[in-house]
Amino acid sequence: MLSETDLNDVIEQQKKIARVAHYTTMEGFHGLLQHSEGTGKQLQLNFWASSIFAMNDPDELMYGYDVIWKWLPEIEEKLEAPQEHRLSNIWKPYSSNNPFDYNEALKRSFYKHKEVPYLISFSRSIDSLPMFRWYSNDGQGISIGFSRAELEGNGMFLSDVMYNIEKIKGAYSSYDMVFTVYRAYIGAITSNNDDTHTFDIMLKYLTMLYLVVAPYIKRGDYENEREIRSIKLNKLNDDVLFRLSKNGNIIPYIIQKIPINAVKKIIVGPCTDFLTAQRMIELELLSKGVDWIPVEKSETTYRRY
Repeated sequence: MLSETDLNDVIEQQKKIARVAHYTTMEGFHGLLQHSEGTGKQLQLNFWASSIFAMNDPDELMYGYDVIWKWLPEIEEKLEAPQEHRLSNIWKPYSSNNPFDYNEALKRSFYKHKEVPYLISFSRSIDSLPMFRWYSNDGQGISIGFSRAELEGNGMFLSDVMYNIEKIKGAYSSYDMVFTVYRAYIGAITSNNDDTHTFDIMLKYLTMLYLVVAPYIKRGDYENEREIRSIKLNKLNDDVLFRLSKNGNIIPYIIQKIPINAVKKIIVGPCTDFLTAQRMIELELLSKGVDWIPVEKSETTYRRY
């Protein structure tokens, strides 16, 4: 039987799991507040959701799609999909006597596609030394801890990133997402009474897998990030803004509003003068009418040489 102490430990652990973190620099945090709207409980943070083609992995989206393409035959067997309507066979009529790679052409076409995935990255690790080093100015930035439930209650869809091609047990994984989309595809293709629409239906669902599921699959090289992504398909080019990265690269992005109430704590990185940083962060928050968010010191240790 669980003691009260054990029960409290379980509750605290669940609270930690329910939190996600966004790592940023002090400059990034300052910009976030300066471009926010409203004050106090009504404060809205304007996060930049960047194009998936501007991520640090140059193979973003393409890698995920390749993984899905490898999964399709297995999923089609499990669902007993009719051979003539299997998505894995979509290019056979066109490529049987033609060396042209239609699947590769489809992938490349999305560089110019209007419905590009834009995303904000979070992590399941709210106080991680590698994350502070990679995304918070080598330990001098902060981790902003959010309530996952409140982010999702604000209309954001968050899903864990799956690394490599592992099928996660006990969790709704990218593999399960492919399974769900494929079931919907079978329903659409079997109810289709016009053969001239068959290819259009197949292409529609293949595109859906590419744009909706592939962004949640990454190489194992990035597994330590324990990433959770919020992804939005942008349909209106008028909403797209552009900024320059520190390396001078052009990054397309759109605005995602997040209410201040979703922020539960701020953790200051290990290479920052904590007391000074804490005071300055609290003062800037106070200038926006926010005085209830705790600012804590990272439990990690790191010395910069």
